[in-house]
Amino acid sequence: MGGTLIQTRWYHTAALIGCLLLLLPLDATAREGSAGRAGAFLRMGLGARARAMGNAQVAAVQDGLGAYYNPAALADLDGQFVNLSKMFLSLDRTFNVAGYARPIPPTAGLSLMWINAGVGNIDERDLNGQKIGNIDYSENAFYLSFANRVSPWVSLGVSVKLLTQQLYELSAKGFGLDLGVLVTPLDNLQIGLVVQDIRSGYNWNSDDIYERGSAIENRFPVTLRGGVAWRLPKYSTLLAVDVDKQTSGDVELHVGAEHIIMHRLALRAGLDGGDLAGGFGVVFPIAGLESRIDYSLANDDNDPELSQILSWVIRF
Repeated sequence: MGGTLIQTRWYHTAALIGCLLLLLPLDATAREGSAGRAGAFLRMGLGARARAMGNAQVAAVQDGLGAYYNPAALADLDGQFVNLSKMFLSLDRTFNVAGYARPIPPTAGLSLMWINAGVGNIDERDLNGQKIGNIDYSENAFYLSFANRVSPWVSLGVSVKLLTQQLYELSAKGFGLDLGVLVTPLDNLQIGLVVQDIRSGYNWNSDDIYERGSAIENRFPVTLRGGVAWRLPKYSTLLAVDVDKQTSGDVELHVGAEHIIMHRLALRAGLDGGDLAGGFGVVFPIAGLESRIDYSLANDDNDPELSQILSWVIRF
């Protein structure tokens, strides 16, 4: 009986992953032109815990950040969560995250999240090099995510995104879609798959600024991410491995580990592509609520300095 149940779970795992892979042609146009460049802020990773674990989160994400890493994980929330995060970047750049997630009994979950990135106070100069003002640049993504557990071992999720970009007097908007599945074929083992940025992109129109304006569409590359998370309760340890592939990029490997000490301290390490990462988390009560501060430090090929992230997670 047990063997038949396990075989059924593995069969459903393979079938669901196959169905999700069939969705990739929905965004075949993302393989063209500048699609590999737009939306880079949504490919940096979120939260100190995730970054410290090398962004290996498709099957290991917790605390409501499934809206970004795998919306299907929202079906397994064990409480309501508020996430606040700030990444400290060079050149006065900002990267901030705010999110709220909650379960919807008996088998569903919902999340709202805002991701903001940008830089301000860029000098605007005339042809003579004289400063005449400041230029601000920003990008935002607003997530609405939902998940449901369709069987005791299978969850499905979707994230709908409103995207905005502002550069000087120009602005653009767009929409995107993420789809995810999370399967538990064995106790303490989870397998996840997510397709990110289906139809995501910006639509620009400069008619309001220039006499002969133009309309331009910048598509994001579609990303396929698969991951495995193996929990070792005896050792209070979680091991995770992700592999991702963008329509205009190479395959990348993400490896992460988390070890819990006395239910209060978490030590984490990971490999994010070719970049090392590490960090820790400390759990403490505040106003009768469970609270956790996470910190991560990571190398980043796109930043001359080490990337630092500070996150605050509140559970109630």
